[in-house]
Amino acid sequence: MKRSSAVWDGARTTERAERRLACGKAPRLRKGASLAGHVGAGHAVSPMTTVRDKVREETQAFEELLSDLTSVYAGKWIVFRDRQVQGSYETEEEAYQAAVAEFGYAGGFIIVQVVPRPPSPLTAAMLFMA
Repeated sequence: MKRSSAVWDGARTTERAERRLACGKAPRLRKGASLAGHVGAGHAVSPMTTVRDKVREETQAFEELLSDLTSVYAGKWIVFRDRQVQGSYETEEEAYQAAVAEFGYAGGFIIVQVVPRPPSPLTAAMLFMA
């Protein structure tokens, strides 16, 4: 029995693609199929390499801004995207659900708890090791 292309390109494609994205894999689509408008509030799916690069950039930006963020968001879970806090939450799960609803699974955001990091001790031995 042959499936209709409308069913395949719609709900089934979206469901499978979302499962693959949740596992960190790129979605597989039939030729001409699209996830635009299906994954997370109408956001199109980005290639996974682009998402990885975006997450790396956001992580680096978060690290640079951590001292400023600690004074406002200490102990909170935040959604960080586009070099700014998109929302703060009491739990990691709340932050994740909000981020996926807003940006989709491949939204290029990070979710992190804001906690101050102690300075790393640096000894003379570490400086002069070859």
